[in-house]
Amino acid sequence: MTKLTFRFRSRADFAPDYIRLFLPRFSEESFPKNIELTDKIKAIGEKYGASTSQVSLAWILVEHSSCHGGTIFIQAQTLNNFS
Repeated sequence: MTKLTFRFRSRADFAPDYIRLFLPRFSEESFPKNIELTDKIKAIGEKYGASTSQVSLAWILVEHSSCHGGTIFIQAQTLNNFS
């Protein structure tokens, strides 16, 4: 979730021993792609007056609307409850 806060824009923004830097998602190759995706999420939010968190939750609801049980508890909620 740290990427959605726009606090970290490059790998250099993290401490050298930050544990996530060892994960594939934070690799030199993947990190810029994730930043690009985050920027797109932000643009969608700005277009519709929503936060990046609201856009992300909306995507989860659309993509996983058939989830059962407590896996995604927000399924029965509205996005207004999560602003």
